[in-house]
Amino acid sequence: CIIGAFVFVSKCKSKSVELMVPNPQRHTRMFYIMTLGTVKEFRGRGLATTLLERCFTEIQNDIECGVSYLHVITYNRAAIQFYEKLGFSRLEEIENYYLIDGQKYNCYL
Repeated sequence: CIIGAFVFVSKCKSKSVELMVPNPQRHTRMFYIMTLGTVKEFRGRGLATTLLERCFTEIQNDIECGVSYLHVITYNRAAIQFYEKLGFSRLEEIENYYLIDGQKYNCYL
């Protein structure tokens, strides 16, 4: 499963836009990947890669979209490695982004 949405640069924090979009006048939209996951027994079969590649195709067809981005919890090394393999980079660490069972966790943008 993958869930994402196009978002307008004007609706995002300016610091994030500065980190991600080199030309916000030309690229007025970004694609935010909200969640990506596969059922445990189906992992390692390329399903998540295929889902992301299909999103990338849609993103590349949108000339107003300048970047795709996501947040990932800092302790999920497998996810971080997966995203970096597909070309994502860690731009900044955001403190206390997630609240899970009353516990705060940092994320990477």
